[in-house]
Amino acid sequence: MEGDGREAHLCADRNADDIEHVERFPYVRDAAIFVGNPEDVTEQPFGPGMPGIRAWTDRNFSYSGYALPFDPAAYSDTERLRARLGYRRGEKVAIAAVGGTGVGKHLLGRIAQAFHA
Repeated sequence: MEGDGREAHLCADRNADDIEHVERFPYVRDAAIFVGNPEDVTEQPFGPGMPGIRAWTDRNFSYSGYALPFDPAAYSDTERLRARLGYRRGEKVAIAAVGGTGVGKHLLGRIAQAFHA
């Protein structure tokens, strides 16, 4: 659908909603992590009159680089790993990554339901 003006308008409108949500509710997220490197993000704007994707991502995300192959045995001592990462003994920790679409909403909802407020 290259050149489809309606598609471009809908995409820019959705981007504007997402940007406004992040700016209006910064307390909703403890961390936002972009799996990759800064040079992976385009300089193009989110849409007409909107910020550049790279500049906005730089302000709102931390870059993790890429997850590289590793030896699971190096992480078998969970108490030592928890201490290295700053987690207390017995502290409940849940880390979930589902991507940038609504596809993972169900998974995140189930994870959230597993913990009491």
